Amino acid sequence: MKSLPHFSLLVCVLLLETLHAQTPNRIYRQYATQEVMARLEKETPQYLASQSAIERFLYSDKFKVESKKLTIPVVFHILYNAGEVFPSPEEINAQLAALNRDFGEADPVVKSERYGYTEGKFDKKLGKLGLSFCLAEPPKDFKKEFAIRYVSTSRKEWSSNDSIKYNKAGGTDAWDTERYLNIWVGKLADDKAGWAQMPGGSKMTDGIVIDYKFIGVGARLNPAEYAGGKTLTHLVGAYLGVLELWNERIPCADDYVEDTPIHNAPNYGVSYYQQISMCDRQSIEMTMNFMDNSDDEQLIMFTEGQKARMLAVLAKEGPRGKLGDGTSSCSKSNNVLEPIALEAIETKASIPQNETSVKVFPNPVKGQLSIEFTASSPQGQYQTLLYDQLGRIVFQNNGNHAGFQRYVVDCSKQPAGVYFIHVVIDGKRFSDKLIISQQ
Repeated sequence: MKSLPHFSLLVCVLLLETLHAQTPNRIYRQYATQEVMARLEKETPQYLASQSAIERFLYSDKFKVESKKLTIPVVFHILYNAGEVFPSPEEINAQLAALNRDFGEADPVVKSERYGYTEGKFDKKLGKLGLSFCLAEPPKDFKKEFAIRYVSTSRKEWSSNDSIKYNKAGGTDAWDTERYLNIWVGKLADDKAGWAQMPGGSKMTDGIVIDYKFIGVGARLNPAEYAGGKTLTHLVGAYLGVLELWNERIPCADDYVEDTPIHNAPNYGVSYYQQISMCDRQSIEMTMNFMDNSDDEQLIMFTEGQKARMLAVLAKEGPRGKLGDGTSSCSKSNNVLEPIALEAIETKASIPQNETSVKVFPNPVKGQLSIEFTASSPQGQYQTLLYDQLGRIVFQNNGNHAGFQRYVVDCSKQPAGVYFIHVVIDGKRFSDKLIISQQ
């Protein structure tokens, strides 16, 4: 274990202010994992005891865990409001491909050496986990379900109090959290990108929450600096017991991993080699580690120490020993997306389009109607109008687009019959007949 160095609180605060001041028009990713941990410590008396027991386990002889290939079944709970953008199944598939890339056995794709990956000999510390992720086969109680669950809600946004994880609060209950990795997707308050519940918390709320803007890979992600799918990689690392490289309550605190340098604060944007920590040891920071907060292009690795910690958490005796043990399997349903190469997803996600195109599906529709369009202009305005046979507007949605848009219309409360839908994009009108069936 690294010793806890002394630090200058004033210097750390000044550095944080400097980091947040750069490029003021940019959105910087903000995690709430440590905030949630602090809340659980206050709300749940046994949480600290559970954390202590887990740390004792991780530093026992059982910590020396041999690598083994595990496949972790995942369920995505996507909470949305009618008329809002939401990630498509294809984008969820892209995110799974990104997780398999980052937690797999392949060497990382190093697009540039300028971050010090080899110059700082960080490549010698690379830990290849050999983990994989799949869409889960639903439990017996949810046989009519699919592991990408679209759940309509009246809630406009979600705070870090975990209300998103309960049906009674307008969210949705988890599948068995001991056997499935539950991921809730929604619009998060206070510009949070997401948070993970680290091992030791309540089974009712165990899992990961991520903002819809930060899940997936490619062009829908905004800002583009976080379009590599690595926000969820970071959160899965925390879910599997790896601490973030910085400590918000005690700057320069230890992350309990021997081969990671001490960080006094998260790094934002792109940090060029060498990024020197302002802690006493002034170590060279590992800005390309998934548990830092650099732009996605820079994040490429976990260390051997972080790998050992995750494998211990997943060991049979570990706090997540039932996860990936084979009792819950990958989905065998015909409607599960076939795995495809991440490169193909990324190509598909880019949107250099010369013409505006619109897709409205399914038609006929029962329940949720999906509308998707790609505009020829990089930004502009759109309007959706749904008319009944008498010419009355039964649904209207207006908004701004950034070249691409996807949203849903709840048709479940409309009487069955013939309707007409009009989508106006930058003044161009697209119209079609729509059949609503309630059978």
